[in-house]
Amino acid sequence: MKKNFLTVAAMAVVSFFVSTEIAKAADISFSGHIRTRWEVNEQGNNGGNGNVGATAAARAAAGQPVTTNSFNNNPDDFINSSVRLAAKANFSDKTSAFIQMQSIRTWGAGAGAGNVGSGNASAAVSDGDASVGVHQAYFTMKDFGSLPLAMDAKVGRQEIILDGHRLFGNTIWTMGMQTHDAIRLTHAHDNMTLNLGYILAQEDGRSVDSGDNGDRDVYLAHLNVKGILGGAFSGYFVYDENTPASGAFKGDNEVITVGGRQAGNMFGLNYRGEYYYQFGSADNQLDSAATA
Repeated sequence: MKKNFLTVAAMAVVSFFVSTEIAKAADISFSGHIRTRWEVNEQGNNGGNGNVGATAAARAAAGQPVTTNSFNNNPDDFINSSVRLAAKANFSDKTSAFIQMQSIRTWGAGAGAGNVGSGNASAAVSDGDASVGVHQAYFTMKDFGSLPLAMDAKVGRQEIILDGHRLFGNTIWTMGMQTHDAIRLTHAHDNMTLNLGYILAQEDGRSVDSGDNGDRDVYLAHLNVKGILGGAFSGYFVYDENTPASGAFKGDNEVITVGGRQAGNMFGLNYRGEYYYQFGSADNQLDSAATA
């Protein structure tokens, strides 16, 4: 009975979002998880100390704690829950779709309370509970567009995990983890894997956003080659462009990251080495300082 109920519930969620196309799929699979953990946090905010921007002397003169760090060594403990329900539909041997719903809640917290969750507290009615959202929703197409270099495309909200999560990962230590609204192309051949990606990190001001001011775009190139020094080498190129919002100051903020990672096993020892270098420009900040 319980298994049948979960199956029906999962099918209802999926059909609501992807309509009749899911019903046409020949292969549908479901997955999910429930994770609950107790946390102790003493670095969450300024602990209500006030005068965050003031000097230590000014806070002491006002009779306030000298430091504004965390909760002044008075930690807060709470319980978090993460619930996920996912469905994958294979339409053909080259096309599939994946959707994953997620609810992150702090036990006993109402809307806007706590570090995570937007649900209702236990003592409140749940008619307006809006704590469920889309964590991932994407479709994949193998051999996309029959390009000269065979590429598999993944389009939509997705987790991007590369190597040891140093530059791109799903922040698995957080309850909600991280996803990106992205287009990702992947080519794998023998011992080499190439990833090319575009991430729309921020879309700002749809009503007044002339010239895409306030947007943030990230472009990614990642090459992984196995069989080098007993392991694998990964090279990175990341271009992060942040265009300031409309206003008196114009110019792009650009951060470029290049680097590599080598990890493997030699002489019976596991090793890893990483090096990344960042450079770029901050035209908006320079314009602001010159005008001020």
